[in-house]
Amino acid sequence: LPEIPDVTKMATIEALGYLCDSIDPDAATTNKPTVDQILNAIVQGMSHSNVEIQRAATTALYNTIAFTAANFDVEAERNAIMQATFQAAQSADMHIKKRAFDCLLEIVDNYYEVIGPVDQFMNTIYTLTTGAMGDTTNSDLARLGFEFWITVSEIESSCKENEETYCHLLE
Repeated sequence: LPEIPDVTKMATIEALGYLCDSIDPDAATTNKPTVDQILNAIVQGMSHSNVEIQRAATTALYNTIAFTAANFDVEAERNAIMQATFQAAQSADMHIKKRAFDCLLEIVDNYYEVIGPVDQFMNTIYTLTTGAMGDTTNSDLARLGFEFWITVSEIESSCKENEETYCHLLE
């Protein structure tokens, strides 16, 4: 097969992102093989050598998070998504980094019960967010770091009130 030009890869990933943003999350969960293919393309794009493709892929990931519940239920898939997000959160490109923090916020808001108890995730997130909060050169990034922990605090408070079993940080 001929090599696909980067501009085509970027346009395809952007289109996937826009498509995912417009899909009803409940309808998407019924077709896991399709979601798997979309996520695979996006995660591959996030590690591409072309920064524009990485940007498009990180934005596309943000747009898919709402309907990836079945993927977050599978440890290997959850790990792949989280590792791609962590990698993007450490990018030298500020657009990628900010979008990755947006992804972390969306992930914690939707899937806290599966990522919160995993110490390796929370330890990495702690390192990334405290680094962002201490970044005096970028107030948007610092704000996203703070927003992450505010969201976690709200989730923990709510699950304590409702006596949910996945509460663990405020014990």
